[in-house]
Amino acid sequence: MILRLLADGALNVAIVAGTIRRNPTLDFRRADDVPLRGLDDDSVLDLAAWEGRVTVSHDVNTMPEHFREFTGHRGSPGLILVPQRRVVKRSSASSQYARPVTIPICVIGSALPRAS
Repeated sequence: MILRLLADGALNVAIVAGTIRRNPTLDFRRADDVPLRGLDDDSVLDLAAWEGRVTVSHDVNTMPEHFREFTGHRGSPGLILVPQRRVVKRSSASSQYARPVTIPICVIGSALPRAS
């Protein structure tokens, strides 16, 4: 089974391009291919579910709640949240500084209906 992904309008295009470059056979649809820019979260989730794709987004603020509401009445292959950046402080014996690092990906599980 091939993982099918749909990048929402908030996802950095460099992430999509880099992911496809590393795995050219991956079925990762870009937001600009649809187009998705300007669509609300529910519309993006609906399109992804209709196409059998996992939604991939940077939107850690509103997308999780919209996903929970959406999956309350509709199946979805899932949601992958990729936070953009956050600052962490790293200290050493000689200096203390802050540097941006990418924090881990959060996958909100599949909500596909189970086969009977």
